[in-house]
Amino acid sequence: MEKFELKNLCDKIIENIDFMLKEYKSSKNWGIFDMIGGGLIASLVKHNKINKANSMFSKLNEDLKLLKSEIKYLEDFKLDEISNLDKFLDIGFDNIFSDIYIQNKIKSSIDKLEELRCTIEEIKNNI
Repeated sequence: MEKFELKNLCDKIIENIDFMLKEYKSSKNWGIFDMIGGGLIASLVKHNKINKANSMFSKLNEDLKLLKSEIKYLEDFKLDEISNLDKFLDIGFDNIFSDIYIQNKIKSSIDKLEELRCTIEEIKNNI
């Protein structure tokens, strides 16, 4: 793969990460509102944002595999996925414990995506 193709791939990955970060950060804000009594609507909006972010995950993984085939030292990326069971428990029971659990998973996802973004930026700058 040519240098400009690798840089374009890095840009594409960063764009996907930025989209996911935007949605996760928004879901985190809705989660805070949910924790202070936002109710069903807040939970549904929060999970809609999470679903939007998760919809990019398979594309992000595809692009990362392609980049890894060229950049051997790139580590595998794993995201703490918020499962359907997690969503059901959060919406169904809608209590502070399920809210905190989901908030922790969202925060973990944000942290991992921000770390990955820095790694991809570094790779791009070194190409």
